[in-house]
Amino acid sequence: MFWKQSGHLTPEQLKKTSSIQKQWKTHIFPKQPVTESGAVDAVKSAYAAVGLSSPQVTFCDSPYAAIGYLLEKLIDDLDQQLIERIEIYLNQCGPNLNSQLAQFLVHTLGISLKKQGVKTLGKPQSSILKRLQPPLIGQPDSRLPAKQFVLLKQKLCSPPVKRPLTELVEKQVGRLHAQMVACVVHKLQKRIKDKAVLSQLRQLEILLKDQQFSRFVHRIGKQLSQYIAYNHCIYPELWAVQGAWWEFCITVLNCKYDVEKWSAFQEITTQCGWILPYEKKCFVCSRPIKLSFDADERLHAEGEFSILYADGYGLYFHHGVALPKKYGHIQSEKWVAKWLLHENNAELRRILIQGIGYERICKELNASEVDSWQEYTLLKLNELVDDIDGQSIALLKMICPSTHFIHAIRVPPNVQSAREAIRWVNWGIYPEQFEQQS
Repeated sequence: MFWKQSGHLTPEQLKKTSSIQKQWKTHIFPKQPVTESGAVDAVKSAYAAVGLSSPQVTFCDSPYAAIGYLLEKLIDDLDQQLIERIEIYLNQCGPNLNSQLAQFLVHTLGISLKKQGVKTLGKPQSSILKRLQPPLIGQPDSRLPAKQFVLLKQKLCSPPVKRPLTELVEKQVGRLHAQMVACVVHKLQKRIKDKAVLSQLRQLEILLKDQQFSRFVHRIGKQLSQYIAYNHCIYPELWAVQGAWWEFCITVLNCKYDVEKWSAFQEITTQCGWILPYEKKCFVCSRPIKLSFDADERLHAEGEFSILYADGYGLYFHHGVALPKKYGHIQSEKWVAKWLLHENNAELRRILIQGIGYERICKELNASEVDSWQEYTLLKLNELVDDIDGQSIALLKMICPSTHFIHAIRVPPNVQSAREAIRWVNWGIYPEQFEQQS
């Protein structure tokens, strides 16, 4: 009997539903590498399923490699007169490197790259390919009670891996935006003949790489991604989150479905990494060969890449926060407090402080003693200024009488004595009162 009279799933159907969940979890974080032949066949099947002609498929080892290949192709095809106008402008700017120069290049090249993209690649096709979801013909007609049906759909469409998976995609996209401008400057150098301008571009590329964690570079990189339609990228791992629900509807609820679309959907989600689809060409990326998370499912690794691709492209993360290589390739226990004096990025400073710890910061930066009371000492880090209030950081150092371990807690910068700092730490209770209550 397919349905119980009560309208609930039979034990066999529940078992099948559980099997479907487990199967699609392996598709969301697949261990097997993407093969070029499998990816090419999957893309062609997807285009055919939505009525599009097969594109020329280019297989790339990483999303960054796809950006490089795409930009190089588009810049190579740009009109020579545009390149000459850029040379004239850069010559007039002289050796000064600033944000206006980067903005000029993104805006001037961006509009031309967008036009060239339509001519060389055709229009972006992500919106058309999304017709693969759903593969169902009509809405699911379920005999399940409405409440159970809704709960089951939420469970299948929002598995526990959805949050870290979404963060994984968002973090990678953010880093690619920040790296995109330096990449376009690098590719542009092939078209420049003027030696002075070429030298200027090389310096700008170095500056952009050094400043890639700034909000400005991220913002103009995001703008550039819209010009080249990189914001139309398809992420099969996010598509795969829906896979368990579609398969449940098809195999358990016996819903009518489009066989060609369902087959293409499965191929895309199991055979491809990120996809950048255009009318004439389609770029397909390999999957990472390494993904590393902490206990809270945030991207994290100590002294090595958290995300790594086969071509060597990788990203460093510390408990979900992206790090530059100068910090990321070193374990946090070996980070140096002096780095804080030269790091201008507020978020990176916060992570460095968190990783180094106030105890080591006090020791390595020679914190000055303001006041002491018994085993407590109020310290000031005169060289380390807070990013919000602009005042020197104040710490209360405590020595445990039994273990002799040193602990340090940050206190408000306007605190003038150790006793006052202790009172602040103890929620308004003076140390003498605290001892009496203990």
